[in-house]
Amino acid sequence: MKRSIKFRFENFDMWKLAVEVSIPLFTIANQLSEMKKFRFSDQLDGAVLSITNNIACPVK
Repeated sequence: MKRSIKFRFENFDMWKLAVEVSIPLFTIANQLSEMKKFRFSDQLDGAVLSITNNIACPVK
């Protein structure tokens, strides 16, 4: 199901690139979790999420 609302930041090339970069990093985080490297996996998840979130919601 495709959503009809599109936010302005979704048009930014930088945000699109960040989403592309995030995919393999999430895969690595999942692999780390399977290896019981939970702390590192959690840190990587948080860092990856912050990339796109900080582009979408910049601090003024």
